Amino acid sequence: MTESTLKDLIETVEHQVSLFPMGSAQHTLQINRLNALRVAQSISLNQPVSPEALRLARDPLASLISKSEKALSKLKPDSWQAQRLIRILEALKPLYALVEQRLTTLDQ
Repeated sequence: MTESTLKDLIETVEHQVSLFPMGSAQHTLQINRLNALRVAQSISLNQPVSPEALRLARDPLASLISKSEKALSKLKPDSWQAQRLIRILEALKPLYALVEQRLTTLDQ
């Protein structure tokens, strides 16, 4: 389920990138999110990820988790939006933990 959730989220963010003018803050934000999600996807597939990619993925992933949690708190628990955010959080939280773990290992 994690893989399909990530794939769907990546597709959504790819679409979002195209909605904003290149060079705008929103475009850059979406690009950073997209790169972070691709790193998370690589981790989920046990593919190698560079230390720099891990460092760059940390903050956008944390932001996505935080914003998803905040949005979830405002939704009815049985709504499709809440269910989608729950799936996203269930996919991202363990992957974020793996990013942190790998970065901690690198720093030792």
